[in-house]
Amino acid sequence: MATRANKQYVYKTTLKAVYGLTDAMIIELGEPDKKVKNPHYHSGPPASLYLIARVEEWCEANAGRLAEAQGERKKRSAQMTEVAQRRRDELIAWAEEVKVNVSAFSPDDLRDEAESWYIWRDYERRTVHGDGDGDYEPLDLGEGALIAFVRHQYTNYEDLLAYLGQKPGCHEAYPVLKAQINEMVKAALREAGVIESPVNSPGQQIANGQIEFPLEESCLEL
Repeated sequence: MATRANKQYVYKTTLKAVYGLTDAMIIELGEPDKKVKNPHYHSGPPASLYLIARVEEWCEANAGRLAEAQGERKKRSAQMTEVAQRRRDELIAWAEEVKVNVSAFSPDDLRDEAESWYIWRDYERRTVHGDGDGDYEPLDLGEGALIAFVRHQYTNYEDLLAYLGQKPGCHEAYPVLKAQINEMVKAALREAGVIESPVNSPGQQIANGQIEFPLEESCLEL
């Protein structure tokens, strides 16, 4: 329980978070009035305590400097926010325009390949979770499952995901990228006769086992 004596002091972190002192100002304020055991890490260095009365007296005497420092912090924060937003927008634009490659595949063998891939993934999952081998029933793979298989095995999807990494805007850019690739894969499957083909879309081009669309004609729906 905090005692009345403890309430006369504030931690060094409070000088920044509450009173707005900079590192230089804290040095100018002077040595702490008290050192105590680190409240967060028992093996850490002692924590510094400052008398509230002394801190507030210093703040009153330097009110103008504190206001100026606060203004500078707000300005830097706004600039950082602007930079982060610009980077998010740039990453989303990249996801919309990036070149997606769908490599050549055998239409006759694709369903067998996909089934083997899903069975192997299920085996790995069972191994990790200790569910045992079990029996595997023949899979009836729908359009979505085939698209996912081709996306992972016959495109540069995973390389593009690695590029996204943890960049600002990655969460917003990811669904755009995935939708872009899904449409490319779907078109390649239709062209190969693996899934039912609707009326051909304008601008579709297939060459050397790769399919490309002009960006303005590509559909980004999931």
